[in-house]
Amino acid sequence: MPLNLTDYDEQQTFEAMPPGKYFADIFDAEDRETQGGENAKMPEGTPMIFVHFMLTGKVGEVEQGEDSPYYNRRVFRNLVVPPADYDEKKRKSMNGMIVALYKAVGYSQEEITSGSFEVETEDLVEKKLVVQLRRAKNKQSQEWENPVAGFFAVDHVVGEEQAAATGIL
Repeated sequence: MPLNLTDYDEQQTFEAMPPGKYFADIFDAEDRETQGGENAKMPEGTPMIFVHFMLTGKVGEVEQGEDSPYYNRRVFRNLVVPPADYDEKKRKSMNGMIVALYKAVGYSQEEITSGSFEVETEDLVEKKLVVQLRRAKNKQSQEWENPVAGFFAVDHVVGEEQAAATGIL
């Protein structure tokens, strides 16, 4: 099949963003399982929550939404639900990240940590929050990337008045 590709744009490259806090919408969220394997940290089938974030701006910058140079940039995070027999310190830290995510999108700590918290992962889609990004080199590719290191409620980061003024809430 002949292709006429005389009209095209160069492939866009994405440099790692500066570390910091960014406004984000949850674009997608789904339940997944770890693959396991010889060098895996978790056994095959360990549940995890996959979250796909769409950034809408950087906290503290004037340009937000489509005016932001970070608008529509994407970051991802897998949050593994560790087994009960996993190293206690690591298990609590991993569970803490999941608690932080749900608190950031509006659930109460009492509700989340009740021992019977039930929620559909897909209900996270379109929720707004702030994500903390680090800047680190990927161990395999040696390219700079932005791992998601934390989650915060929008009003906790900028105050409700400022968030309302910027149209974030």
